[in-house]
Amino acid sequence: MTEEEIIKEFVSIEEIEGEVVLSVRIIEWDGPHAPISHSVEVRRFAGHAGGDITKKAIKAVLRKKQFFGRCQECGELNPSGWMHDSKICQHCAETNHGVVY
Repeated sequence: MTEEEIIKEFVSIEEIEGEVVLSVRIIEWDGPHAPISHSVEVRRFAGHAGGDITKKAIKAVLRKKQFFGRCQECGELNPSGWMHDSKICQHCAETNHGVVY
């Protein structure tokens, strides 16, 4: 996925009670075929955060390994829940290494 696609699907910015809240949707697994997703608040900004502050915060979240990882084989950015391990995504693990989920 491109960074724009990741942001659109997994990152949200909301205004709640006068604060700007940055959240990330994470994926966890309840068995091999049962993904569970939920949002985690990552950061709050007092008042109205400007566009530059919000963009920098989103870029910082994309680099956090607890939320996202870049596959060393295909180069795709993925949610950490779609990574096989810290180096390769689930797709490459299946396609290139015979892993069966």
